[in-house]
Amino acid sequence: MESDKERRKEPRRPCTWPVEFWHPGLRRTITAVGRDRSNGGACVRLPLTVPIVAGQKLELRFLPQTDPRRKSPRPIETSRMARVCRVSRLQTVLEAEQIVGLEML
Repeated sequence: MESDKERRKEPRRPCTWPVEFWHPGLRRTITAVGRDRSNGGACVRLPLTVPIVAGQKLELRFLPQTDPRRKSPRPIETSRMARVCRVSRLQTVLEAEQIVGLEML
């Protein structure tokens, strides 16, 4: 998802936390891995086996990083809705992953 032009208005922050999605088409929860995040959006890595297209709306929540000092596995934030802006499979096809750009709603 590297590009010459920055698309987000807010600064990006690295985010390697797990991200949990509710995929309405599959009717199940999918766990992805974050790449970066800003106030208005996020970029995550998903397995290629997950069918996802631009414009699709997903419910998501960022989960806490694995930390043995944490007593509770509660999510960092409540569920949020996001719209898929971009799906890139070219850079990561050998790793069987796709990079998904999300806009928070």
